[in-house]
Amino acid sequence: MEIALRVFREKSADANPYYPSSEGIYNCVRTVRELIENAGANVITITRIAGGHRSDIQNDAEVDISILLCEKINQTEYISSVEDICKKYDVKWLEIREK
Repeated sequence: MEIALRVFREKSADANPYYPSSEGIYNCVRTVRELIENAGANVITITRIAGGHRSDIQNDAEVDISILLCEKINQTEYISSVEDICKKYDVKWLEIREK
């Protein structure tokens, strides 16, 4: 089972575009790192990292990952761990596609 996720930090309404904080991308990367550790020996691909004050993306920072879960990993339990990890780092996630 392959799932693809986007981990992101929404832009703050009062963010200063000339003095961006690196906290958004930093927390997204920390989240992805923990998601990778949680997935164990599965195949994980980081397909996109975007962000920064000159970026035209909708959010402050976005990291897209694709995870090929092996049979022994329960998808429902893994998604539950994704929610917990994202809350821990104050980021959000959405499922991009499922194969």
